[in-house]
Amino acid sequence: RGQAYPEQDGSDELLLFEHHPVYTLGRGSTEDHLTFLNESPDGGAEARRRLSRKNRGPDAARLMTNAQSSVSSQLTVRQEVDLLSEHSNTSSPLEAPNGVPIYRIERGGEVTYHGPGQLVMYPLLHLKHENYEQDLHWYLRQVEEVIIRTLASFDIKSNRDSINTGVWVGKDKIAAVGVSSSRWITTHGLALNVDPNLGHFDKSIITPCGIEERDVTSMSKLRVTTALG
Repeated sequence: RGQAYPEQDGSDELLLFEHHPVYTLGRGSTEDHLTFLNESPDGGAEARRRLSRKNRGPDAARLMTNAQSSVSSQLTVRQEVDLLSEHSNTSSPLEAPNGVPIYRIERGGEVTYHGPGQLVMYPLLHLKHENYEQDLHWYLRQVEEVIIRTLASFDIKSNRDSINTGVWVGKDKIAAVGVSSSRWITTHGLALNVDPNLGHFDKSIITPCGIEERDVTSMSKLRVTTALG
């Protein structure tokens, strides 16, 4: 809705994406969850340096939007996204053994994968609005609730986890949530596994969301399993 950012006129935006394959680390994520680095001759020392949360140099494998770039309220959402992309501070990415690029980004949370078959949603909401609360934990719970209700409409029973963020079916993760905000305007959001290549979550490459004892699932896998059952 609208063409302005929430801070400008109180309106909200919801951006929907289907990314090309990419691995991302949250701003505080450890490189240790890139498990393939352990098999590198040097233990992945150079890759760890480029992905370090402290590295903001020209060779950092980091995606970061220039906070000084301005966006006109006269632009369409597509033009806004394109303009922000032009102002992103990017460098040549590292690549996982499967050829998928790896970047550190500004969201919260640990390492995860985004790619075709996954619905990525970026709500741009002004949490100072009277309908919301100025509380990122409250906001995160609301995002999880939206996912749980959406899955229920497809006859998939899901749940929260008392320790880990995201949405789960049993012990398997079906949706990742990583949020951030600036001046109480939300950025980043959620990734729902509809029908992605689950092989990209293989634990020989990454520990998805930094949780070793859990696996990843998708709507497609669950519905096929239910039909066969």
